Amino acid sequence: MVARAAKVRQKKKFDTLVSKQSSQRKPDERHVVNLSSKQLTTPQVQVLSRGLNFAPPPKFISKAHIVASVEAAIKQSIVIEGEATKARVDVINALSYAKLPPTNIHPQEAKTVKELAKMITSSFSRLTREEQQW
Repeated sequence: MVARAAKVRQKKKFDTLVSKQSSQRKPDERHVVNLSSKQLTTPQVQVLSRGLNFAPPPKFISKAHIVASVEAAIKQSIVIEGEATKARVDVINALSYAKLPPTNIHPQEAKTVKELAKMITSSFSRLTREEQQW
């Protein structure tokens, strides 16, 4: 009897969670205002409706860049050589266990993000050329 009640309660929690997540995934097109002369597709509006704080995870961890940044910070600061070596070892050790975060974007959405970035870049380069002509 107790197991059945627990199972029912757990299913109710799960259903509530699923309904909340599905309601959060709906794009709110009211918050996307197209100021360009180009028509946005539905997937583009959906990606833009995620907001400015949305960022897809990186495709790789730039370990060399991180190590170079740590080296630069060590050289700029006044650190005892033993402490600097320990910091280097700690960073390399942490990077050896580093894993990419799980993806938070569907492959079709990733393609749409690339399309939008290309569209923005081409518009920006066109504006830059026009400014240079002045």
